[in-house]
Amino acid sequence: LKEEIVRTEAEITRKKAHAEAAASIFKK
Repeated sequence: LKEEIVRTEAEITRKKAHAEAAASIFKK
């Protein structure tokens, strides 16, 4: 159960980082 939570948090963090990177690209 704990591994699933960690995996979910990692996926959320990765998606958030990807969204921020995309936003920074669009700003330029």
